Amino acid sequence: MKLNRNTAKQTLGMRIFLTFFFLTVFIGVSNAASGIKITKPANGSTVNPGQAIVVRVESVGGFKVTDGDVTVPKNFYQNFSRLPMDFNVTIDKEAVGAVFVYAKALGTPGGFSLDNITLDVRQTATLQSLEINEDEIWVDTDWDGNISAKGKRSGSLVSIYGNYSDGITRDITYDPATTYTSSDPSIISINSKGDYNVYKAGQAAITVSNSGVSKIIPLTFHKPEGMKPSQTVPPTTEVTIRPSPGSAGWYNKDVTITITAKANDPDVVQEIYYEFPYLTEGSQSVSGDRAIIPFSQEGINLFRYVAYDNERNSSGQQSLTIQLDKTPPSISLSLEPYKLRSPFRVGNYSFLRPSFYRFNYSATDKVSGIKDIKAGLSIPDVTKFRVTLIKGRGTYIVFNEITKYLIITAPNPQDILSQMKAYKIVPVDNNRLMYLNKIPRLKTWIITKVGNYLVIKAPVVVFKAQAADKADNIATKEIP
Repeated sequence: MKLNRNTAKQTLGMRIFLTFFFLTVFIGVSNAASGIKITKPANGSTVNPGQAIVVRVESVGGFKVTDGDVTVPKNFYQNFSRLPMDFNVTIDKEAVGAVFVYAKALGTPGGFSLDNITLDVRQTATLQSLEINEDEIWVDTDWDGNISAKGKRSGSLVSIYGNYSDGITRDITYDPATTYTSSDPSIISINSKGDYNVYKAGQAAITVSNSGVSKIIPLTFHKPEGMKPSQTVPPTTEVTIRPSPGSAGWYNKDVTITITAKANDPDVVQEIYYEFPYLTEGSQSVSGDRAIIPFSQEGINLFRYVAYDNERNSSGQQSLTIQLDKTPPSISLSLEPYKLRSPFRVGNYSFLRPSFYRFNYSATDKVSGIKDIKAGLSIPDVTKFRVTLIKGRGTYIVFNEITKYLIITAPNPQDILSQMKAYKIVPVDNNRLMYLNKIPRLKTWIITKVGNYLVIKAPVVVFKAQAADKADNIATKEIP
């Protein structure tokens, strides 16, 4: 199945070469009799990864430096304004093959001077295994097994990594010791840089080797199946997913994906390919014009599919995103004592004094995220209560569970009533300090906030939080 690919290959050596070419042509480089020179280490010296070396730069021919720098790409950079100078450089532990050292300077006579050396990196660790980061190698062939006009003919292995005995993984793509061979160059050829060309259908393998360690990439390029095309009208596809998602596009139950394909008469749909590239490698195929796929993986997942008829006309690859969250949110709910007050007595009577509590609630959901959270005092269904709504500045609620009477005074009494009906709670603000006072004989709780109070006539009060995520999973938590 055809997958998209973006590849960019640009080496640091080429960028350095272009920089030096620009400087040479447009600025001018001093002649060999006057300038700067890297005198230590010698060009072609052997170094090891992680080795500390001294790079010495000197003036030659009476060259007087005004400004300059020494560069080891990806590893070292330092300015200088006088010579001679020694620079302490540590070879990168991940270095492979050649390391380049560059020195350039402005001065007189001559204006500009540069010098460079190449160091040969010798590994002290041994190569244990290879890892190959490759784009999919594919071609479209005609009925004779040759590459079709729309088929991909060439490409490159993206990068080769070596796992060494010192625990370091090094990029050895451009290491001269890395070799590439094809088991059948008439089917696929590959050069010393990992660039390949495919010529026809068949089976072959590419072997990547370095320091006696190899890895084989088996390849099969198929001819089309079925009859040669006499028509060019592609099949069409339709996808349905059941059950339906919520308003935010998330599913909260395992789903069934159904792909239905239809070919142009008299053709018939031969097979349907599908894949979940975020979850598994490669595609699955189903013969016929219908594929039924159960799916249960939570998260945001990409789904791709394509259908072929018996003449190998393709519907074209299509994709959609499936968002699945089956896990309810997690709720944190607490009524933390802020200041507890003991009863006081007057004569033979004991009076309860209100105690201070802080009400806190929050919710988290690691998959789809929180859509809504409501919290407050749990109440029964108020649909059959006698309700009086009064518009006022403060919020005052009197709730009598025994007589089934409800009085709401607030700037928005109807909104509060709607919440009480929908969530069966009296809403309480988060992180709000409250005073709780119980009158035992009357089975009445008086709960006071700043500028607000609730009078609840009930044997007990229960604090409750209800949270919903974007997949409409609902969780509740209560504190009696």
